[in-house]
Amino acid sequence: MPSMYSKVSRLKLFLKFMFEKYQPKCYFCHEVLDWKEFYRNMNGGMDNLTEHHLDGQHWNDEIKNRELCHRKCHSKYHRNN
Repeated sequence: MPSMYSKVSRLKLFLKFMFEKYQPKCYFCHEVLDWKEFYRNMNGGMDNLTEHHLDGQHWNDEIKNRELCHRKCHSKYHRNN
């Protein structure tokens, strides 16, 4: 049975690959999101990325209703709206 460390390592490599291949952009500021903003905090710390629900319904987790964004951009958006 693979160790938990190897599973976490494989997940980190997969996320790095996906971020580098598809280069997702922040929904609000349109900057390319850096995998390191998520990767460095996978052990339980606060990361710098989050998701925004387009229709404002947090229970609606359909893919078409969710966008990646910087946590600071998301907070700024909700403070101003």
